[in-house]
Amino acid sequence: MPYENYYLDDSTLIVHGNFFGVSTGLLGGWKKVKSAFNHTVSNDFYRMNELDYLRRVAKKYGLKEYFGLLTAVPMKHLSIKSFGRVTAFVTAGIDNPNDTINVILVLEARLSRAALLNAIITATEAKSKALFSLGHQFTGTNTDAVVV
Repeated sequence: MPYENYYLDDSTLIVHGNFFGVSTGLLGGWKKVKSAFNHTVSNDFYRMNELDYLRRVAKKYGLKEYFGLLTAVPMKHLSIKSFGRVTAFVTAGIDNPNDTINVILVLEARLSRAALLNAIITATEAKSKALFSLGHQFTGTNTDAVVV
């Protein structure tokens, strides 16, 4: 099983496991990782290089092989939903243009690269449907990211 457990504090979600996946976030792409995290940025984020900030967060938590996402959304607004062998960890900020919708999707199955890409498409379509059902007339924000 690729998904072992997750850790959550006031600013960071870390999903631990043994994954081969894909990420649209900073330092994303295809790779084998042992964790995926979503971190609420602090005030000093805006004075730093975003890649340096991401690496600093990973170092703070002792993460070496990872996908990392950044958000302004507080982790108290994290939504975790599971259905069968799928778990979605989502933070969604939609109040202003700088907000972010981040999705970490854990599928407890071995998938081909094409299937992983299709999972990103499906997650994005589900995000768009949720936004429309809430009365919003947009499909996301310019900083959204997905990890599968």
